Amino acid sequence: MGLVTNISFGLVAVWLVWCRVAPIIGTRRISAEKTAEALASGIITVGDVRTVEEFARGHIPQCESIPLAEIRQRCQRLDGTKPVVLSCRFGYRAMPAFHIFKRRGFRNHAVVPGA
Repeated sequence: MGLVTNISFGLVAVWLVWCRVAPIIGTRRISAEKTAEALASGIITVGDVRTVEEFARGHIPQCESIPLAEIRQRCQRLDGTKPVVLSCRFGYRAMPAFHIFKRRGFRNHAVVPGA
């Protein structure tokens, strides 16, 4: 009985680690400095995926509010010819948004963590 219990606990531990790591795998990141340079040049679009209330409290200038809850509907309205950089306060919501964009056909997008 001990071996089965140990294997069960081991599988649960692996599953818990995978749940934390999987959203990070394959996410392209860009630094805040490079984001600022590209935004000033007008060559990227920055989408802030925080809630409207959080966005109102402070955001990157020239950034568009695209709350994560509305990302599936709103991502198709973006200019697909420009790279899109997704931001949020710590990067946790920007990572799932990255993968939603990827599934919607965007290929030139990234996350700026902690913006």
